[in-house]
This record gives sequence, C-alpha cells and structure tokens, in this order.
Amino acid sequence: MNYLGIAAELKLRIANSFVFDPENAGEYISQNVPWGMLNNDFQDYKPWREINYAMLKHIDSEYNGKIIVPMTIVEPA
Repeated sequence: MNYLGIAAELKLRIANSFVFDPENAGEYISQNVPWGMLNNDFQDYKPWREINYAMLKHIDSEYNGKIIVPMTIVEPA
C-alpha cells in the first residue's frame, strides 16, 4: 500500500477527517512553468512550500476536523 492508500484508509477510520495531498500543488506548478524551470522534485519549488503552507493554514482555520497530509520520506539527505 502506498502513502495515498494509507491516507485513504486513515480517512475511513478517523471521523471528520480530510486528506490534503501536497503533490497536487506540485503538479499544478510543474504544468504552469516554462520547460527550462522544471525541477525533478516538487519540494525544490519554493512556491510549493508556500502554497501548501497557506492552504493548510486556511483549511485548519475553518475546518473543524483532522487533516491528514500524506508524504513520503525517501530522500536520505
């Protein structure tokens, strides 16, 4: 099971929960920058961090539930 599958399973088990996938912002950025600006990893885009932080802060301020944020940790460095 991958991290999104685990997040979906947690959502089923945690009442009033919501899955926020940070990779959606990365996909958006990747599709809306010139080819020469493309990065291999979403986390290399400064706006990726800013967008996700802003969205999570907004959701947290108005949503009365648990927010599940799936991420993989595969970069040893």
